[in-house]
Amino acid sequence: EALHITPDYLNASLKSLTGTGAKEHIQNRILIAAKRLLKFSDLNTKEIAYELGFSEPANFSVFFKKHTGVSPSKFEV
Repeated sequence: EALHITPDYLNASLKSLTGTGAKEHIQNRILIAAKRLLKFSDLNTKEIAYELGFSEPANFSVFFKKHTGVSPSKFEV
């Protein structure tokens, strides 16, 4: 709504320009933010999950591991 375009138009535009859709761009931004918070903040994994908008820390852990191949707790080390 803020962009005054439909989600389908946004997705199609991004896909034609970058080769990836809106969902992938959003997921990449979340992963970048998660990695920064894990490395450079004193927040624990649960706090990071809520900070990034996940309703449950377990959902964040599954998302992070699916996209990075490592759990958030292992990434911190």
